[in-house]
Amino acid sequence: MKREEIIKEMVRLLDGHFSGIRGSIGQDHYRSDFFKLFKEAYRNGYLVDSESPVLTGDNLVDLTIARRAVDSDKNPEHGKILSDFARQWNNWRYAVLNIGQ
Repeated sequence: MKREEIIKEMVRLLDGHFSGIRGSIGQDHYRSDFFKLFKEAYRNGYLVDSESPVLTGDNLVDLTIARRAVDSDKNPEHGKILSDFARQWNNWRYAVLNIGQ
């Protein structure tokens, strides 16, 4: 899966949470959808320094805000969803980058 495909799918999933179609981002079923994208990013080397921006939770949140004009100040629930997503993604990234150390 290409970097842009991962980003588009991640934004699509987050849109579902913003609109209320999907439940809590922390529920196993929904978390596993994001983890599948994380595994793709890992397999393709998008989690480590490269020529393109590294896919960290914070970078993905910034991309979502830029592509969807999300204003977490006006809608605190969207901010919470993005924060939960970034924390989850960054925790997974930390774990895979530090295995064996």
